[in-house]
Amino acid sequence: MRSIYFFLVISFCVDSGLQANLLVDILGRGINFAYNAGSTPLQFALNLLQDHCIKFAQTFSVPQIRSADITNLRFQYMTACCTYTVPVALAETLWDNPRFGKNRKIVVFASGWQTTLNSSDGISELQKAFMWRPEVNFLVVDTFDYLTTLYMWSAQNTNFIGKSLSLGLQKLANVRPGVNIHLIGHSLGTHLMGFAGRKYFELTGRLVDRITGLDPAKPCFIGRTSYQGLTSNDARLVDVIHTNPGILGQLSPVGHVDFYPGGEDPIQNGCSFIVCSHYRAVSYFVESVYPGQESNFWATKCNSTKMLRAKTCDSSATVMGYAVNWNARGIYYLEVNSDSPYGMNAKSSLRGLYNNFNCQGVKC
Repeated sequence: MRSIYFFLVISFCVDSGLQANLLVDILGRGINFAYNAGSTPLQFALNLLQDHCIKFAQTFSVPQIRSADITNLRFQYMTACCTYTVPVALAETLWDNPRFGKNRKIVVFASGWQTTLNSSDGISELQKAFMWRPEVNFLVVDTFDYLTTLYMWSAQNTNFIGKSLSLGLQKLANVRPGVNIHLIGHSLGTHLMGFAGRKYFELTGRLVDRITGLDPAKPCFIGRTSYQGLTSNDARLVDVIHTNPGILGQLSPVGHVDFYPGGEDPIQNGCSFIVCSHYRAVSYFVESVYPGQESNFWATKCNSTKMLRAKTCDSSATVMGYAVNWNARGIYYLEVNSDSPYGMNAKSSLRGLYNNFNCQGVKC
């Protein structure tokens, strides 16, 4: 645990461009704390980093060269066999693609910090799952390199990227008014989608239909920072899955309905470290997208955070994931399996049920 503390402090401070004397100050205070009996070095480190994130936000801003430019952003329209790249600024041209269904809903995914189209397992997993949903046009936001820079700048860039994304969504809606839009984000991508939803409402007077937050990022998005994260006001329905609450992900509920697999425990069943838990939100949602797996994750409503903490929730039940009940409100608790299928209500293994599509002879 102590080694994790020092790794987090050093990497975060270096990525944030903090001065050497500030790094020494953090390490010095951390050493004193880490060796106090009964203390929790990891939690202390994260709280300390949050304090310095606040100071950074109050002092610095994103250099213009690192601010998002809509001309650099791309939509990746993914089908079972083909991927098409379209600039967000020309989003309306997607309707000209014969494979882009005119009567389908649009699902858009944004990944988190330090992930790209080529490095994100979440993108490939979601792509495969949504290929089994013929009612969906599945898009991924190519955020260029705006979420792979220093963490502080990446956090600030969620606003800029969200604004650019909202312009692209408006262009899509201008061609087909009333199109159903579902935004999905993981970690920093969750807050990006929240800002996109807010700006879309300002532009059109209409809320996007749904935003799904997959373990919304905690650092820089709580407390007195200037970064506004996802809120329940950003879409008609905001559903959130918390899998690393209080560490890399946010502990407090932020949506209309918030799900806590394993309760407030920051480590998920089957995980031994925090990054695994942070990513599990994506894995749970992916599983729920596959046809026949929509009811894998049944959750019980908690009438208070005290009940959630004690895991004694005993109110009404609802499904977590793709087929969430749009009338569900409040916080929900559920248990999950340590390996796939993760849903406790899964009837059988998913292996072999959803094979890759035969793309032989398909011309893109």
